[in-house]
Amino acid sequence: MTKRPSSLRGRLILANASLLTACLLGFSLLLYAAFSRALSRHFDERLAADSATVAHMVEETADGAWEFEGLDEFQRMFDDGYFEVHLDDRTLFARSYSLGDHALRADNWSSEASIRPFLLPDGEHGRVLYTALLPRPEQPGKLSGRRIWVSVARSTAELEATLAMLRLFLWGLGATALAAASAVCVWAMGRGLKPLTRLLNRVDLIDVRHLGDRLPVDDLPRELQAVACKLNELLSRIEASVSREREWNVAVSHELRTPLAGLRAILDVSVSRERSSLEYHEAIHDARHVVVQMNQMVDQLLLLARLDANAWEVAHEEVALRALVDSCSAPHLSKARARGLSIENRLPDDLVLTSDYAKLRLVIGNLISNAVDYCAEGAQIRIDCDFARGVVLSVCNSGPPLPEHALEHIFEPFVRLESSRFGSGEHCGIGLTLVRALCEVLGLTIGAENRADGWVAFSVRDARAKPARIAGASGKWLAQTH
Repeated sequence: MTKRPSSLRGRLILANASLLTACLLGFSLLLYAAFSRALSRHFDERLAADSATVAHMVEETADGAWEFEGLDEFQRMFDDGYFEVHLDDRTLFARSYSLGDHALRADNWSSEASIRPFLLPDGEHGRVLYTALLPRPEQPGKLSGRRIWVSVARSTAELEATLAMLRLFLWGLGATALAAASAVCVWAMGRGLKPLTRLLNRVDLIDVRHLGDRLPVDDLPRELQAVACKLNELLSRIEASVSREREWNVAVSHELRTPLAGLRAILDVSVSRERSSLEYHEAIHDARHVVVQMNQMVDQLLLLARLDANAWEVAHEEVALRALVDSCSAPHLSKARARGLSIENRLPDDLVLTSDYAKLRLVIGNLISNAVDYCAEGAQIRIDCDFARGVVLSVCNSGPPLPEHALEHIFEPFVRLESSRFGSGEHCGIGLTLVRALCEVLGLTIGAENRADGWVAFSVRDARAKPARIAGASGKWLAQTH
């Protein structure tokens, strides 16, 4: 089952909502902790104040006796609390009526004040303060230093109710704030993504008939301007590619139209009247020649298509380069002799190139065929190499030179030069295009140049190709390519 792609809007809203939830939760916890500590401190301060009040009600007489003044009145004032007073000898001196049969006495007496949770006689949870205090002296200023032990307790129900209300308030406020912020986030995301929606709508309007249209950039946010620029660059490349494809189709149609027209003319002339067997033989021979040319063109077009589609794998094998050049030159020797051309192979006998034999043969064969067909009568053709300059192979001829403006376009398909190049007219115009495509597959580059001495050189280069003498019996020179 194909997984549905997630929504950018949904992810942004979820991320913002998660971040906001974490912030609200953290803020609520900190606020609750602060309020809880403050309320607990206030409750403990109240217990301390009650303890001081109880201690102030106990009076130490001049003869060392103890009195609790206004016990009944104090009991009525302290009806919502509990207290016990123990003397310095730990005997119970006074206690609140609300304790009944219960006691607040601590298990371990300590001079340090301590507050502990306590289950009150009425079953409610509370807190009790244990502390040692000085009683009120009968005569001001005369203190014996004797202390009394005061235990005071109160219910924490009100404190817990306040904290529960605070928790409810924080939860409600957080949920409300989260819902409101999420709604605002959804609205803001909608407005923020409107430029992206408009951009998508503009892209949707562009088809093959409107490849010249470009996306607006200036009115987009900065984050989308880079995307629009890249899309415009992509549209430019697509437009150029489609334009090249259209030009290619026109050129192929034109190139095929010429031999087809010639073939039809041959056939029309042949059937226009009765002819001798010799005339028919000549017509069939001419027609076959045209068909062979068309077949070569179709084969080269198919090969170019396969190369463009990366449908070929590159082999890595040792190729004896001089022997390969001799093999590629052999089919053109008769034509070269007929035109008075000389072909000189200057490659070392023991030069070995690691490359793809079949593709390299096509490259060399096309370069030699091009030189034989387009150099001047009686010209010289040389095949050489110059590893110092990264030249794996160069096919040179003594001229005439190529037009300077044609050097940049000579490897484009169906390029025709002026008649000064003595062409035989048998080439279909894609041989050098095929050479360039094959060199790219092999990791090489091909270039043409007019030398100062009037020679024309087609050089196959690889900057990494460096010869190295192998020690051993073979003693071959090796050059490594892709």
